Amino acid sequence: MIALNGFSRFPIFYDASGERIINPNQVVREFREFVFSLPREPAAIFSAICVRRLRRRFVVKGRAANPSMRGVEQVPRHIYIYPDREPDEVLSSDYALGIRLLGARRPVFVPLLSLRTLTEDEAKAIEGLLAKPVVSRFDLEMLVGFLAEIGVEVESQEVLADGRIRLSLHDRRADLRYRVTLDRGWRVLDTNFCIEMPFPYYLPELVVLVRERGHIYVWDL
Repeated sequence: MIALNGFSRFPIFYDASGERIINPNQVVREFREFVFSLPREPAAIFSAICVRRLRRRFVVKGRAANPSMRGVEQVPRHIYIYPDREPDEVLSSDYALGIRLLGARRPVFVPLLSLRTLTEDEAKAIEGLLAKPVVSRFDLEMLVGFLAEIGVEVESQEVLADGRIRLSLHDRRADLRYRVTLDRGWRVLDTNFCIEMPFPYYLPELVVLVRERGHIYVWDL
């Protein structure tokens, strides 16, 4: 079972798959009493977990942004593994995999596995982007500014007739040059190097993943 503490007046309980349990009497008594005995601070408590789908998020200063930069979720400060009363600190500046739970007012993301720790300028750029209204996050000027903040120079840019954006990029930190084609929401449609993903992915996470890899095979510039 899973519980969230400190996000509402009373703890919220979930089964191992992340489905909310409406009736607290359906929760194992020992686990329920353990949760109620913990400090009233934002925390996730696990006795068992069996989630089929882990989600990708950028975790920065207590908030989690999905890779499209459209949705923002709360993040707990600590994780408890029942019956241990000593909490673990939650990832705080990472590109991470975790689970999404429906909270009392807003969704809560619990990061479980760091795919990469963000650099200071990456975290600051993402935090600044999330402070903008959603409607203004995705224009071309904002995109170029975001890339500049994380050390990626746009060497050329072209807006195609259908609204797609084609960019030639120079990542100065990784010393890599490559091209990408994006839709208006920064989703990556094409690149000039080989990358295989089982899901749609977006430019901010592409930059992070390429930097983590350290090298790519570009077939043309």
